[in-house]
Amino acid sequence: MLKVSKISKKFGDQKALDQLSFNLEGPGVTGVLGLNGAGKSTLMKIIVSNLSPDEGNISLNGNKDALYLKSNIGYLSERNPLYEEMYPMAYFRFHASARKISQNRIEQVMDLIGMTPEVLSKKIKALSKGFRQRIGLGIAILHEPDLLILDEPTSGLDPKQLIEIRNIIKIYGQNHKVLFSSHIMQEVEEVCDRIIFIKEGSLVGDYTMEDLQKIQGKSLDEVFLDHN
Repeated sequence: MLKVSKISKKFGDQKALDQLSFNLEGPGVTGVLGLNGAGKSTLMKIIVSNLSPDEGNISLNGNKDALYLKSNIGYLSERNPLYEEMYPMAYFRFHASARKISQNRIEQVMDLIGMTPEVLSKKIKALSKGFRQRIGLGIAILHEPDLLILDEPTSGLDPKQLIEIRNIIKIYGQNHKVLFSSHIMQEVEEVCDRIIFIKEGSLVGDYTMEDLQKIQGKSLDEVFLDHN
């Protein structure tokens, strides 16, 4: 279980998160939805221990240790930093060697993310944004983490790549916990089993799949008006 307990974070006088709490149990894809500036990225960075909260704590499977969290969480940030001079296979082997991951696992992940011989023959810098995003996603799941954190993972992708990345996320979420942030209502409706709404750093809504009919057809602005 991921347990987010009363997390607060300020940057100067600006409050990014305010006593935010929720739990994730079992496999599935949970969307964190909010307008730009709602605190989504700050929340993601705190969960993966890249940022410390001012108050509250994070635990995964009952463990709050930062090293444990980093070891058992996969993370794909919005900017997706890559070693662009490397070829994809060398890049995967580089990460696999650090974690003592087998070649068989590398091949499983490459098959899941759709790395073709043509793609593998090019340096990362020569690939489209969609394939670079697939590589970032593949690295994030290479060690088969119990929890996968995705911060705006489909931003700027063309429609074909968008659908394919969504499918990869849904497949991984069948057996693992995935936390997926976005500011696009349609996106999370396509991918997620549950949606958490954040406004100005606070939790303002939590919907399961059975509840989604209550918000279908509404824009994100309309949903937040409902919670004023």
